[in-house]
Amino acid sequence: MQAWLDRYIRAWESNDAEEIGELFTEDATYSYGPFRDDVKGRDAIVRSWFEDPDEPGSWRAEYHPVAVEGDTAIATVGAGTSNRTGRRGPSTTTSS
Repeated sequence: MQAWLDRYIRAWESNDAEEIGELFTEDATYSYGPFRDDVKGRDAIVRSWFEDPDEPGSWRAEYHPVAVEGDTAIATVGAGTSNRTGRRGPSTTTSS
């Protein structure tokens, strides 16, 4: 799981649609947090990343898995930004 989280950070840094898409299965579900609707499906997840992209170098993050069961994982994040609040907080993602 940590390897996937490391790839997640690299995809966030690159803002490369293909790299982001490779993280998720076709039927993945992605959560930006408890007060927002989940995003369902790889294509929708990739599109959501570009709705309010973070500028390269404007943030730093460190993710760690908390729980993994089957193809569902919960991770915590320690993140900081230099000029705005990062929008990708603790996330629940389903991927393979």
